[in-house]
Amino acid sequence: MKRPTECRSILYLRFDMHLGFEAELPEQLRRLLENITPRVQMIGPDSAVLDLTGALLYFHQDARGLTELGAVSWIMCEAR
Repeated sequence: MKRPTECRSILYLRFDMHLGFEAELPEQLRRLLENITPRVQMIGPDSAVLDLTGALLYFHQDARGLTELGAVSWIMCEAR
């Protein structure tokens, strides 16, 4: 049962998608974000909402730290 003082940590992301992006890119982004939290909802091809509440505890990070972790993961995927 949730305690009344608990609050959710929700992150809204908007991606700068260039015209002519690959059709599978939104699905790749969703899978990448699910490495941080399984609670990902894509809103169109260029934005997503993430519930970071559990991930904050798991990764011992604040919301900014998790977004930086996501940026590092994205850069590593691009380098492959």
